[in-house]
Amino acid sequence: MRSKIVEKYKESELDNGKVKIKENKLDQFKQDIDELLNQHVEVQLQLISLDELEGIKVAPSVLSKAHKILKG
Repeated sequence: MRSKIVEKYKESELDNGKVKIKENKLDQFKQDIDELLNQHVEVQLQLISLDELEGIKVAPSVLSKAHKILKG
């Protein structure tokens, strides 16, 4: 969705991979991006048992972030 908004208001692509937004459309671009960022999305996550992670290398920092979907 973000890429569609960027494409809609893009004036040109710059050499560094960034895009230039049309000056006269900046306010509308910001409004559309803000609206996108303020959307709430519901996601159903499946629990993962620790046994399923056997043999997989996972950094402790990743495990700490994923604790809500891990089952004992």
